[in-house]
Amino acid sequence: MKHIVDEYDSHQYRLIHSIDIILFLYWFIRLSILLLMYLDSEKYPLFQYEYGAAYFWQYRQILNKFFLIILIFFALIGLLGIRTFFLQHSDQLSFQLLYDCIVFNTDQYWNSFDTQENFTIKQSERFRQYRQQFDRNHRYLSMINPLADRLISFRVWFDSWLQMDRIDRNLFQQHNRMRLFQHSPIEGRNRVLLFIFLSDYFSIFLHILSGL
Repeated sequence: MKHIVDEYDSHQYRLIHSIDIILFLYWFIRLSILLLMYLDSEKYPLFQYEYGAAYFWQYRQILNKFFLIILIFFALIGLLGIRTFFLQHSDQLSFQLLYDCIVFNTDQYWNSFDTQENFTIKQSERFRQYRQQFDRNHRYLSMINPLADRLISFRVWFDSWLQMDRIDRNLFQQHNRMRLFQHSPIEGRNRVLLFIFLSDYFSIFLHILSGL
């Protein structure tokens, strides 16, 4: 979203997203025409003239009408997404709300990183607490030190990520506030950040998967 604010009025920005719209419209129209073939193959025997239609028709037991309707919805969602996020004015309140939660809040997170020394202290304290709890709850497993330490170390790493131990909470809450929601609780801001990070990881995973 940051590049929307920085490049909204540029010619290149408009050109790129205009091409996006044209491509989505192309696929929407093409898929809609294919749907006509499924609805009435005698009146619209497109599989006789177009290779894409012929492929869909050949494997119509798998690529059925339901699958085609899903693809059409994806094309519509893509068009709506481009219109909503990339072609509306960035000074609108709806956009500013998203920008504050996603972009500005994330920037403030990176600006609030704690020192490595303090982060190590937090992890050590968390490890000590978890180890004591583990010893009380799993007396026999705790005797296997390598296994217990591995399990606790993983939990420390995971909870440190969830609880945002990397940041100076006082700096993040008192000084690096959001612009529109200056008094928002740190727990809410953390949940927004976790959602953003998980979405980024999922997007990277999909890109890797699509490249295989």
